[in-house]
Order: sequence, then C-alpha cells, then structure tokens
Amino acid sequence: MDVAEFSGRDPLEDYGVILNELESFSPVVAAKPMLLVASRIDVVGEGDRLIRLRELCAERGLPLHEISSVTGEGLANLKEAIWAKLEQIPKSGEREIG
Repeated sequence: MDVAEFSGRDPLEDYGVILNELESFSPVVAAKPMLLVASRIDVVGEGDRLIRLRELCAERGLPLHEISSVTGEGLANLKEAIWAKLEQIPKSGEREIG
C-alpha cells in the first residue's frame, strides 16, 4: 500500500479494493497467504495514512511490513517474511496432511 502523503491514495480503501478484486477474480487466489506492505515510508509526511494502516493491521492481527525502496529501510525484514511464507508451501512431491 502506498502510504505517501502526496499520493492522494487512501491505503485502507486500496486494501479493501484489492481484497474485493481478488475475491471476484478467484476465491482460491483470495484465500492464499499474503503479505501486507506499506511502501514509500520515506515520504509519509505526518504519517496519518501509515498510522491508520497500522491500526487496521493491529485490529485484524495482521503483520505490516513497512518499506522504503529509496532508503532500503525494512527490505531485509520483508525478504525474511517472504522467505518464511515460501517455506510454508509444500515442496514438490510432499503432501499436506489434514
């Protein structure tokens, strides 16, 4: 989610739109694990958008990964989170139990 103050975007609205579009496209795709990323944190200004996104994530028990591609802030943690999600996917030839 773009949290830059000057973007004119509302990250909470964008998040809802993305979830709805995924569900409309495919409930199977919408049910897959995902990561929520707040981008452009280097230009958040007063941070109202980021604060509201943090609050939403806290309410829903979702981790939020805050990154800046310009400064590199948060990218190492995001890569670790991506790797952790990928490791949860059953390997070829393995079967899920349950």
